[in-house]
Amino acid sequence: MLTNVLSAASQRVLEGVLSWPFPRPAARALVERDDEYLFVAVEMAGERLWILPGGGVEAGESPREAAAREVLEETGLDVTVGDPVDAFAFESSVGAHVATVFRCTAPRGDLTTDENPDVEPIVDARWVPADEVSDLSLPSELAPVVDRCC
Repeated sequence: MLTNVLSAASQRVLEGVLSWPFPRPAARALVERDDEYLFVAVEMAGERLWILPGGGVEAGESPREAAAREVLEETGLDVTVGDPVDAFAFESSVGAHVATVFRCTAPRGDLTTDENPDVEPIVDARWVPADEVSDLSLPSELAPVVDRCC
């Protein structure tokens, strides 16, 4: 399955989604609990968009480890990272990325947003019922992934 996910991501890169020759690996977490999904909000060009928690893979870190670290940093939750379920390419203000999306589970706990400034600072985090996910304002690159996975 991972081969298919990575092949799809590679195809999107070849189709011109990215203009940079060497995208940075990234990880995103599709965190599910009690038929709800975890989303975090960022402000981009004056617009609030909802994204899956995650970010760039650091040197010496696996994408799976990056997904767990980013969720903890962005929401305060210590998740269990499962299998990869999808991948997508996107560009941010710091360059091009190819993100692997991992299915994750989370224990009960309060959500907190990270106070450290970041390229995409998190302004909110919330659990979204599965039947309300389609109402969220998502980045265009992420919307098809959410449609397939939620």
